[in-house]
Amino acid sequence: MPDRRIGRDVEVQVTAPRIPCKVFSNLLDIPDPVARFLSAGRPGADLRALTPGHIEAGDRVEVLERPAHDVTVADVLRIHTRDQHEADRLLVLDDRGERARAWAQEYTTPR
Repeated sequence: MPDRRIGRDVEVQVTAPRIPCKVFSNLLDIPDPVARFLSAGRPGADLRALTPGHIEAGDRVEVLERPAHDVTVADVLRIHTRDQHEADRLLVLDDRGERARAWAQEYTTPR
């Protein structure tokens, strides 16, 4: 089941928080954009396209399904970047959160 519909036809699933990389940093003319992005606490999301189509600015975004857990994209990013002690919260994520579950397993595995 898709998480969201954009416009009339496009259906997507939220899969992970969008984490800036060096390419993103190089495009902006501001000091340390990655740190600014993370401190703002308003992450975007990576999406998996389930039904491709055409999207235009101003298209309506409709939520079709919400997961049963209470973990948000913002929670995933916060836990990944600074609160690894809460990593067990990410273990409840289904296959849409495979990257976050991998982080959780890494953080909760004894070394």
